[in-house]
Amino acid sequence: VSYTTSDPNVATIAGDLIHIVGTGTCTVYADQSGDDTYNAAPQASQQLTVNKATLTATADAQTKVYGDVNPALTFKYSGWKNSETETVIDTKPIAATTVTYTTSVGTYSITISGGSDNNYSFSYVPADFAVTAATLAVTAEAKTKVYGDINPALTFKYRGWKNNDDDSDLDIKPTASTTVTNTTSVGTYTDVITVS
Repeated sequence: VSYTTSDPNVATIAGDLIHIVGTGTCTVYADQSGDDTYNAAPQASQQLTVNKATLTATADAQTKVYGDVNPALTFKYSGWKNSETETVIDTKPIAATTVTYTTSVGTYSITISGGSDNNYSFSYVPADFAVTAATLAVTAEAKTKVYGDINPALTFKYRGWKNNDDDSDLDIKPTASTTVTNTTSVGTYTDVITVS
């Protein structure tokens, strides 16, 4: 008996074994020739359908500080067949997010899409992208006054703004306070102006 296939892009025959080489549908034919004693057998056939394997692309969760550039978006594959790797993919999927350096603190999504291949269909698993608060340093400014006078206005400076923000972007502005009053004795008091 000899075997052939209608589409060698789907399956080939070697040593009377069918070797799957791609997805699709083909017909496998079996032929037996005759001899001096027997006539040739009628050709037999069987349809073979090879479906795509499912390749899962799972996004890796990311975290960044408000105002910083995004880290690289990455993902991992699972479901490879025949020890294959991403080098065989016709069109690789890509990871994307709506998060930018100006995105507010919160949790957002990383999605994956766009993969295409002759032998694999794709399943995509999204992941979270957390934007955490940036650290804003608030430093009280030193003050001087004469005994018995009322305190001068207490002031402070900010350091660490992102994206050209300023104190108008704060939900609640910090305030400065001190234990020094008009009756406080003459002297230098360390760390008595606090900001909170």
